[in-house]
Amino acid sequence: MTPSFSFPTVVYVDTDRRCPAFFSDPAVHRMVRRRRRYSDEPRVTFHHADYASRFGEEYRSFDLLISQWAGPVGQRCRRFLRPGGLLLANDSHGDASLAKLDPSYELAAVVNLRGGKHVVSEENLDRYFIPKSGERFTRRQVGESGRGVRYTRVPAMYLFVRRR
Repeated sequence: MTPSFSFPTVVYVDTDRRCPAFFSDPAVHRMVRRRRRYSDEPRVTFHHADYASRFGEEYRSFDLLISQWAGPVGQRCRRFLRPGGLLLANDSHGDASLAKLDPSYELAAVVNLRGGKHVVSEENLDRYFIPKSGERFTRRQVGESGRGVRYTRVPAMYLFVRRR
């Protein structure tokens, strides 16, 4: 629920059987209201669905997609992300590698952990996505493996902007 502390409108999608009860719990919504950092009333939408399916939201209506240990969210949900919108992803299931290979995304920044804090950097982005093996990789290889490529430099997260 932490994205709802910073953003007034958030859509969550998950297939976990425990999620419907969590998202319908009034105590969770009270917590969001208490911890929000904006004046608007929070609008939390939950879809008990697979993010790869159509789940009732408008295409090109999201400003941000977050993919942390969830699979190829950036690929499967790209249609929901507006041009100029952001994808925050790690590479545990190859999502960042797939975004790097996708011409509709551009690497905008990386997020590193320093002293227990997340630090966003837009500098020296050419140092990232260099495979340890030196070999080039394809979308097909990453998709079939279901995991990220081993790189020489790995941040905590990658931030991409949707080009079109």
